[in-house]
Amino acid sequence: MQRLGSQKDLVKMEASKANNLLKQFNTTIETWILYLDNYTLEMLCRQPITGSWSLGQVYAHIADDTKYFVEQMRASLSNSDNHQRRNARRCESDVQK
Repeated sequence: MQRLGSQKDLVKMEASKANNLLKQFNTTIETWILYLDNYTLEMLCRQPITGSWSLGQVYAHIADDTKYFVEQMRASLSNSDNHQRRNARRCESDVQK
């Protein structure tokens, strides 16, 4: 198993993971948007079975949930960034002692 050289290496690795996840997320959203061009408004509004959701309702639901999860990711990343900065400062002060 490869060992990390420092806290900074760990921070870089986590940033790289977050960047990759963000790219995947954006690619998925772009793909869903492109697929919308394959449907007419009538197709998006049609319920396949009475009482079930139409494709348009599914898209709206996903969009609403996505907004919530994006807000959660922002909050998490903000807290993570603050935590990483505090840890980096602690590491630096420990090295100076």
